Amino acid sequence: MKNLRKNKKFVTGASAALTLLMLAAGTFAWFSAQDSVDNEFKTSGIPDGSVKVWEIFDEEEAEKATPGTKVQKDVGVSNLGESDVFVRASFEEMVHKFKNDGAAQPNLTVFKEAAKKADADLFANGGTFMPVPVTDTTSWTTAAAEGFTVTGAPAGVTVYVKEIAASATLSEYAVLAVSDQNGKVSADWTIDSTAKTITAANVTYDYYEKDTVKTFNWTAGPLFVGTGDIGRFESDNLITLQYHDANIAATPTADKWYYNAADGWFYYVGIVPSGTVSPLLMTSVTLDKSAGNSYMYMDYTLQVKTEALQGTAEAIEAWPGATANAALKAALEAAATN
Repeated sequence: MKNLRKNKKFVTGASAALTLLMLAAGTFAWFSAQDSVDNEFKTSGIPDGSVKVWEIFDEEEAEKATPGTKVQKDVGVSNLGESDVFVRASFEEMVHKFKNDGAAQPNLTVFKEAAKKADADLFANGGTFMPVPVTDTTSWTTAAAEGFTVTGAPAGVTVYVKEIAASATLSEYAVLAVSDQNGKVSADWTIDSTAKTITAANVTYDYYEKDTVKTFNWTAGPLFVGTGDIGRFESDNLITLQYHDANIAATPTADKWYYNAADGWFYYVGIVPSGTVSPLLMTSVTLDKSAGNSYMYMDYTLQVKTEALQGTAEAIEAWPGATANAALKAALEAAATN
């Protein structure tokens, strides 16, 4: 057990959150893991809010993580109440990805729209589309600053140029156009470097479109085999949850976590006394190093759920999934306070 009164670095409660930017081989994966707690109390002796998820993570390390790096995410259950309790925990995972071209090495599909999407349609505002981001214009100069006159570009579009070749008699330029939504704008560009004119035709606004959100609730469809680098997200086998092997047992064992496949819950086979934290269940989340361009801007959410019962043998009956497992029921009854 870990005593809450020791000077540890920890975060408790529904607001604990981890957000990080993953960058590798030119791909961006937006990997945000949020913890929220659904507390269910089966007896009146455990007040609401007294049992919470307990988490440790290093935000600075997380911000620098790349695919293949294990992001620290230590998860346990804290008992802030006055009663000794039994606890169990489960997960729900959600992945938001954007549509890809389905190739063997997939890339995100770019949807070219003749008209700019309304702000309400943007992913950042709860919509479906994300403007294809323009991440760096520092090496570009606005066309106006270079003395170019631009025609055919819609209002709200900024046109940049960059000199890519020059001689005593010839200059060549590349063009980059950005919308006021900070998205890429494509066109057939005609550039006259002598007359200093740029003409745009067939202008389109470029977007990525959000794919179907995939959700996996462990209590609805359990997924766990053995210990260690397992428990992969059912709909995406490149996302891996890792557990504290020393704290998990394959059979109901005193003072260990045990996964009950029948109901999708991890049960701590022991009592969590008032003012303490259970042994840690989870240690990290990893996006596999093989994740490619189709994982750009992925958003991943891990929700940790916990429930508590008074630490008595009679209270165990409130968890049918536990009582249906004879070995688990016996182990919990042996740990009970009466």
